Formats: sequence, structure tokens, C-alpha cells
Amino acid sequence: MSYENPWLYNDQIVEDNIPEDAIGFVYEITNLSNNKRYIGKKTLFFSKIRKVKGKKKKEKVDSDWRQYYGSNLELNEDRAKVGNDKFKRQILRFCKSKGEASYYEAKFIFGTDAIMSDRYYNSWISCKIRNNHLKK
Repeated sequence: MSYENPWLYNDQIVEDNIPEDAIGFVYEITNLSNNKRYIGKKTLFFSKIRKVKGKKKKEKVDSDWRQYYGSNLELNEDRAKVGNDKFKRQILRFCKSKGEASYYEAKFIFGTDAIMSDRYYNSWISCKIRNNHLKK
């Protein structure tokens, strides 16, 4: 294992076994000390532009997904208190586009009533999704 507290997908540790066409994923993080959860999305890669022989070249670079624990302030405060090893990180779905990731993040949040529940860290959601973003 090349990183701390690895992501799981279908109970398998995620290393290099990422679907080739995936650009990101929707995830759920569970605080094992109080069973509170967080649903979010994360991209696997960033586009970086560098100059090669005076020409701009676009390349794909790994994001920080291996170390990522979400952007929620309360979740990160709890992580600081109890430690990363008290959290389970699960990938719910790999996605082929940013639109697909936004759609499924919203679907999981609404499907679990995460915003309305004290069992979730989620406190808001904002998304703008067009159906042509999902048809890839």
C-alpha cells in the first residue's frame, strides 16, 4: 500500500485498479468513532500546461486524491481530534465526467437525506448539471 488509510471500492483497496475512463469519483467518509458520514466528489487528475520547446503542452497530473478527506470544516476538525485512522474512506462510484460526478454526488446526498440528518457532516449542496454532460 502506497498511502495511508486507503480508499476502498467494493471492499478492495484502490491503488492502480482505477477504471481507465474515470476522471473522478463520488465518495463517502465515515467517522468510525461516532458513525457520522460525509458524501462528496473528487477528481483523480488535473490538467497542467507546461511549455516544451516554446509550445504549450497539456498533460494530465494526479490530484491529491490519495490524501484527500473532504472539504467540510467539521469533518476536518474531527479528523484533527481523533486521527485519520478513525475514518473509513469508500468510493461509491467512479465517474467518466465532472457532470456525472456532480449528478451522482447530488443523488447520493438527496437519496440519504444527508443535509437534513445529524448523522451526516453535509450541510449544503450546490450543483448545476445539464443532461448533455451525462450522455458521454
